[in-house]
Order: sequence, then structure tokens, then C-alpha cells
Amino acid sequence: MLPIGPPDHTARSALWESYLARAGAEADSAVLASASEGFTPADIAHAARTVSQAQFERTFDTGTRTAPTTDDYLDTIRDTRPTVSAAMAQEFAQQTEEFARI
Repeated sequence: MLPIGPPDHTARSALWESYLARAGAEADSAVLASASEGFTPADIAHAARTVSQAQFERTFDTGTRTAPTTDDYLDTIRDTRPTVSAAMAQEFAQQTEEFARI
């Protein structure tokens, strides 16, 4: 068995870097990776899309395009409930210890 759980800090940082590059964002992927502990790749995608939509609306309303910032993402992360709860992550870690074989 090869268990696969939520992404670690390095993987979350890589996911954020991918979304930030596509959005032309001026944000710190390491800060976002730390703030999104417990997020799945889908949770990160949701938060990134939410910021992109808000940025689009802001650009449309003002006529001025700006790049999303770390604070824009952190605000959205705070409002996003992770799919994996702390209890679920702990249970996964225990199961990994008990059943993982490589």
C-alpha cells in the first residue's frame, strides 16, 4: 500500500506557485503554503479561482488591472474550510504508520 494524503508544505508551495504564475500574482507561495495547512489540491484550486474571480471583478469595476497579492490570497484562505479536518489528517497519519508498505 502506498498511502497518499494531503500535500505537505513543499507540495502546497508548488501548487501555489503554479496558480500564482498563471494569475500574474505578486504573492509569497511559502506564506500561502503555511496558511493552507490541511488543504487538498482541490481546496487550493478553489481558493486560487476565488481570488482570480475577485480580481477580475475588481478590474472590471475600476478599469485598472492589478495583480493579486499575498493578502488577497490569505483573506480567501481564511474563508475557505479545508476538505480534510484535523481529525481526518490524524487518522490518515495513524493509518499510514500502521499499514504503509513500500
